[in-house]
This record gives sequence, C-alpha cells and structure tokens, in this order.
Amino acid sequence: MYNYFNLIKDWRKKVQIPLFTILKIFFLLPVFRAYSFLQADQLLRDKLFKQFFNAKARKHKSVLSDSHMSNILFKLDSNKIREILYKIFGKSDKRLYTYNGLRIGVIDGTVLSKHYASVFHLFSKKAPFILDLEKYEKRGKELVASKKLIKRLTRKLGKNFVDLVLMDGLYRKDMIKFLKNQGINSLIKTSEERLAPIEELNLLINSKVGEDTVKRIRYLDRNRNEKYEIYSMEYEWNGEKIKVAKVTEEKLKVRKGEDANSKFYIITNQTELSMYEMRELAKMRWNIENNGFKELSSYAKTKHLYSKKVEVIESLMLIYFISYDLMKLFKYELELAGEAWPDGYGKVKKSFIHFVRMVGLLSEINKWENTS
Repeated sequence: MYNYFNLIKDWRKKVQIPLFTILKIFFLLPVFRAYSFLQADQLLRDKLFKQFFNAKARKHKSVLSDSHMSNILFKLDSNKIREILYKIFGKSDKRLYTYNGLRIGVIDGTVLSKHYASVFHLFSKKAPFILDLEKYEKRGKELVASKKLIKRLTRKLGKNFVDLVLMDGLYRKDMIKFLKNQGINSLIKTSEERLAPIEELNLLINSKVGEDTVKRIRYLDRNRNEKYEIYSMEYEWNGEKIKVAKVTEEKLKVRKGEDANSKFYIITNQTELSMYEMRELAKMRWNIENNGFKELSSYAKTKHLYSKKVEVIESLMLIYFISYDLMKLFKYELELAGEAWPDGYGKVKKSFIHFVRMVGLLSEINKWENTS
C-alpha cells in the first residue's frame, strides 16, 4: 500500500514545499467537509488542525491562507501533478481495468465550477481510476479537447495503455478514425437515428433482405430486472468495418413517472464483441458517469469549486483525482488482504478516515514533511 505514497514522496522532492503542502491539504480536506479555499482556511486556523497538518514547525500562524492557496495552485505546473497520476496508474494492477480481457476507458465532457473539461476514466468494478483531464473554453470544443487528451495519454503511457474507449453520441466516425490511428478501438452509445449505419439497420430489421444480414437475440436481464432485444449487423462505414446494434429494453418494475420502455444504438469497431458484450459495455459507460463523476462530486464537491481561474481548477481537480484514485486503490488492497470494513463505513469519506487511522497515514506524511 505504501508504494503509492512513495511515488508522491519522490515527486515532493522535485517541487517547493508549499506545493506539497497544498497537495497534502487538498488530499485530506474532503474528509473534513471543507470544499472551498475559504472553508479550508477557516478550518486550518483551528488549533487541532494546525497540529494535524504539522503547522507548528512553520513561522506563519496558519498553514496557508485562502488567497495563498489559490495563488500557489495558479502558478503550479499541472503537468507535475499529472506525472503522479500516470505513475500511480503505472504501479496499479492493470487487471482492475479490464472486461473480458479488454482494457476499458471512458472519455466524457463535464463542467467543473463553470469550467469545461474532457475527462478520461478507466473502467473498474473494484477501483475506477480517473486518469486525466483537458480543459476547453466553451461548448462545441469538447472533441478538440478530447483528441488532445488522448494524444497526451498515448504519448505518455503508450498506445497500448487501453484497448477500447466508450463514448456517447457526440463522438462519431471522425473520433473512431482518430482513435484507430492511436491504436485504440471505440464503442459509441447513442440515440441518434440519422447515422448511415443505424438507418441501414432499421431498414433491414423488418425486411426479407435483412433475414440473412441482421442477427437478433432476446434475453432477460435478472440483475437489472429488465427484458431486452438486440438487433445487430456488420457494416462498412467510410472504409472502417464496424458492428451496429439496436437495443430495446423493457423494465419489469417501473417507478412512478418512469417510462418502462427505452432504446438506444451501439456502434463499435471492436467487431469480435458479442451482442451481449456490446450492451454490457454500453451500460458500463453510463455507470461510469454515475459512479465516477457523481461519486467524485460527492467526495470533493467538484461542481461547486470557488475560483474563476481555470488554471486553479485544473490543478485542484488533478489533486482531487489523486486523492480519489488512491482512496479507491487502498480500499481495494485492504479488501484483497481480507480486511473487514466496520459497519457504517461504506461511504467514501468514512472509509478513508478508517484507512488513515489504521495505517497511520498522517504520521507518514508528517515524516516526509519533516525530512524536507
């Protein structure tokens, strides 16, 4: 477990002490429900938390002021923080991020304190990993940012760091071709019916011509309590061999105001996928959006960060990614070792507090700070 912290310790030697202090503060503050610079400053004025963050050894009265925190983050080279994320990923068990032997990633746009960013996640049922982000100025620029993000990741981690990227309907044939050139396949989940392969599939589903072309399965998904039907066929789209599928679903138990029936389409150039696997991967993309963005937002209130400077938000978010990813990896390793979580410690913050107490994380961090 300490291998991950050794990475941070090594990186700390390359930067100024205030930067490592920033990292340490924002690594732990979500545990104490302090989400803004002002809240952090007020919390750090408390005698107990001064001691907690080892402020006694400092000449100034508080650890850092709110304005100082923002100023340091603004001047910080965000690529230095990225290097930590990449190294932690490099040390992690790659089997965590696979589905049926494929390494799965997800790329999606989000809004962080009124700033736009394209974010890359690695899928895992045990320990999802948020790997990087690329900011962009306004709506309509997500594709450009996503391409820049993918280029950076393949340059830093190699073209084989992921096999398949899950995307929504915004990413179409241009993005499929771009990713293919990077050595990565794609799977798109969309509701758009006016795309050529989807129009062709819909025409063939009920025609005699389609009897030899379109495959169909019907199945009951007991885990999700819904029935579904999938139509699928192979198609050549601008010289690229793909599979296209139509999925219709019926919920067996419907909540008040909820529609029992739904449908969506899938396009992928990972042509060896079965129809069952295509649907599962499309569902995973939605789960990652819920369990990645929403869980991180709950953990660190990322939707309500208080800064107008995009550079500050970028650095702060990358630090929060480190905190979130390490917490997930710690939890996974503890469970792997057979450690039982106490009752009521299911939530992210409580689990992290339990880990801090159990392995003496704070004493380790303070040792590093004292040996500067």
